[in-house]
Amino acid sequence: MRISRGRECGRDATELADELAAIISIPDMEPLAVPVRWETTTRPVVDVSSGLVMTPQRRAFAGVDDDRTVQRITGQFRAIPAKRTVIIGEPGSGRTSMARMLARGLLAARRPGRAVPVLLPLDGWDPVTESLPGWIVGTLAGRCYRGRRDVPQRLLESELLLPVLDGLDAIPERIRARAVLELDRLIGTARPVVLTCRPADFTGLLRDGCPTLHDTPVFTLLPVVPGDLAPFPELEQLHDRLGGPVGQALSTPLFVAVARRVPSRLGEVRDLATRLQVESRLLEAFVAELTALAPPARRRGRNAPEPPELAHLRVREWLAGSAPPARRRRGPPLAGLRA
Repeated sequence: MRISRGRECGRDATELADELAAIISIPDMEPLAVPVRWETTTRPVVDVSSGLVMTPQRRAFAGVDDDRTVQRITGQFRAIPAKRTVIIGEPGSGRTSMARMLARGLLAARRPGRAVPVLLPLDGWDPVTESLPGWIVGTLAGRCYRGRRDVPQRLLESELLLPVLDGLDAIPERIRARAVLELDRLIGTARPVVLTCRPADFTGLLRDGCPTLHDTPVFTLLPVVPGDLAPFPELEQLHDRLGGPVGQALSTPLFVAVARRVPSRLGEVRDLATRLQVESRLLEAFVAELTALAPPARRRGRNAPEPPELAHLRVREWLAGSAPPARRRRGPPLAGLRA
């Protein structure tokens, strides 16, 4: 939904924020197949030698995408004085699910005149060609203001936007240092923000260029446990050997979702030697299913289905966060699955 053009120049910024909050939405995704498990840190301490955040006080939680879980995540974030956090986890561990639940909860709990949470997947940003504030303004302008940048610019400058930045690892490693610099400039000393990334990327943030995150509490995504698979006997049997390649592959909600989509192919992965082989075989089967379901193209053109080998490559690149910008802007090939 978009906001019609009006006389914004003389209006109070908080009124503009209330108007945005009334129409903005958080896109839905396929329901969670298994609970998302996470651990929160309190009283964070930075280990300078390793760059890792350590904490002697940890609490573990689990929940599906329901009102109770959304309220719990939202309450944990609102208890953070600086209103700034990082959600870390390996690809497929539930970072996007967590970010969406948090954004949805913050929007529901928002009071008039306060900042509006805005979910922004970072795979659409090229830090070489555009600053992070400029990209946020441009994205919101296109999404809600028919391309006009004046209102989102004013909201950002008034700190009435709470950016939920999903997927630092979606930015290619060769330009990620530039992205970290832009992120540090955006946060400054006090701006609220939510960021999702892999543990290795968070270590790099602490070590190389984002000192404002050194004292930031962290939500750490935890692996799927065997009991989570009880509703799916065919997967529970495969997961029996927890330390084996299949158990390792099924330790993330994403690959649980992929495996559930290809039940007839599960026997092929039972005796594979490595986690990478298991994940690749599951992805090949999943891409084959998508290709078979896609309607045949009448002519080769912009909207023609991708060849299976290219679709598989995009899946791997997307999971690894290494897709080139031209392909990243097409969107994640597993958009219908929880990640």
